Amino acid sequence: MNKIAALLKLVLALGISAVGPVAGARLPDNARLTVGEVHIDYCDSDPDIAVAVIHVRLAITNRGKQRLILSREFGPVENYRVSKEAGGLVFSPNLSNYETRKVDFGAAPDAKRFEIVNPGTSTERDFIIDVPISKSPAHRIGSTPPPGNYRISAIRSSWPVYGDEARARECRDRWRRYGLLLIARITIEDIRVRISLPREMPQCKG
Repeated sequence: MNKIAALLKLVLALGISAVGPVAGARLPDNARLTVGEVHIDYCDSDPDIAVAVIHVRLAITNRGKQRLILSREFGPVENYRVSKEAGGLVFSPNLSNYETRKVDFGAAPDAKRFEIVNPGTSTERDFIIDVPISKSPAHRIGSTPPPGNYRISAIRSSWPVYGDEARARECRDRWRRYGLLLIARITIEDIRVRISLPREMPQCKG
């Protein structure tokens, strides 16, 4: 499992895309989350493992009466699960996230890091999940799934710094005159994907 856990932290090269249908996602009442295009990039990790980089395009609409402040970068994936199309868990790793950045967010939201979303308007984000794939169904590495059709569910935070919700609440209070800082778990549920490894893939970069 150490090998698999390490793979989940790779910074991955882009590979070949595929498109699949989508299911649902959730956010608090003051924002609406709409799932758009899903595509998959692949990279080659070692002779036994490839990595599927699943991109889920999300549109976030401000349904409230005040401006929303939204980070341009989600926090890391906190947990995810890969299930069979008909149900039944296939893969749900124990992720270890460690935050080492010391970021000074200042007295006002930095436009490079945060976006102001006015009432009734929308913005888009790319929700990314990295899933290790056993290249051979007959030679699975641990519990990693082989190529096939699956449903993916995952959670990330709208706050970019893992395990730093206390400072997020401080920033929400400090930035009130600019809008309401969105602090929420971004949840996608039962996104259908088809994992089909191409013959040639770029090497994963880590």
